Amino acid sequence: MDNRMFAEMVKREAVDPTVGDILKTLKNPRSSRPVPAGNSQDPISTDLDKWLNDAVLAKQRRAAWFVQLDEEGQQTLKELLQECAEATAFHFLNLIDGTGGSFEGVFEIVAVDGDESRTIINPENTDMLHDLFSEVCEANRERAKE
Repeated sequence: MDNRMFAEMVKREAVDPTVGDILKTLKNPRSSRPVPAGNSQDPISTDLDKWLNDAVLAKQRRAAWFVQLDEEGQQTLKELLQECAEATAFHFLNLIDGTGGSFEGVFEIVAVDGDESRTIINPENTDMLHDLFSEVCEANRERAKE
């Protein structure tokens, strides 16, 4: 694996599924009923029940909002989610490359395959991961236009 393959993998296996998962949850929230309140005196159980109920209600509220949007509104939201996910990955890769954030230096990513072979994904003096990721995203946008 090289740095371009890694950038492609981030897009394919981290960014795109995130957007898809959020949209799927908006269209069909997994849990449609609040959790029954327990009679437990245990504050941890009570807090957990409240947290679960709040999460269910938030998913229901978001799903109700999403389905009332027209097709253009739903498409706009999808584009915003895509942009947000790509921007998050881009800024994270900036941190790895040492071009963003407050850390003075760079991080090294090492891929270890099934044979225990180690490959440095972002060796010094090569294309930066955030640049490659931007290229991958732009190439995907161009392919989508075709």
